[in-house]
Amino acid sequence: MTFLAEQLQQIDRHLADSLAAGEDVRLVTDGELVTALQTLGRIQRRIDGAIVSATDRVVQRDQGERVTRLSTRAGCRDAVELLRRALRVDGYAARRYVTAATAMHRDLSITSGELLPGAFPELSAALADGELSLIGYLACVVPLQNAARIETADRLAADALLARFARGIDVEAAGDAADAAGERAPAPTTEELAGLTAHIIARLNLDGPEPDDDRAGKRRRHFTIGKLRGGSVPVRGSCCQRSPRSCRSFSMPR
Repeated sequence: MTFLAEQLQQIDRHLADSLAAGEDVRLVTDGELVTALQTLGRIQRRIDGAIVSATDRVVQRDQGERVTRLSTRAGCRDAVELLRRALRVDGYAARRYVTAATAMHRDLSITSGELLPGAFPELSAALADGELSLIGYLACVVPLQNAARIETADRLAADALLARFARGIDVEAAGDAADAAGERAPAPTTEELAGLTAHIIARLNLDGPEPDDDRAGKRRRHFTIGKLRGGSVPVRGSCCQRSPRSCRSFSMPR
């Protein structure tokens, strides 16, 4: 057994002993109950951050041939099934961990072997520190990943701003000044994080998302020219709405 596994088992035993020896939750005051919930939430967020980090390693060790994959050696079909069985969660929860691990992943430098910055370094750090929940992390990173036409510098700026907001730091104050003050606002809810993320994406992508009907139309477009038969060539297909006007302009020039 590795040192990490032993440490985690000691933490598990210590937590179980503390909860068993603690005061009955039915007898605590309202303030103590709220404080206990806040502490339990912080513990859960830290655990989620650790699970996401471990999931990243599972996903990376599943990149090779099937016989060499970690999930295969564990008797599972893929990383999602391994998480389902190891964490005793459903497929939806397991897929959320995999999605978060993809956003948190950091590549290794080919030359130096050092870890390169990830796509969302500040939000990932907030998740690992227990300042941001797994659902809040996904509410920020998934829309930014799916957003089109956002440059790397803009994505990193949005990552830093959202991480400060998640930590309760004033997003309009200078970084050093806000950190030196040490004043924190109440932690935002997941809905507030999602709303700010949507606002940032709208500011960065002024043209807006590509309409769904345009994407569906592009998938259906095709143009086929058949073989010459009886002096004519059959043509069939589905084109964009501007094509008929272009054809008429060629056939009936002014």
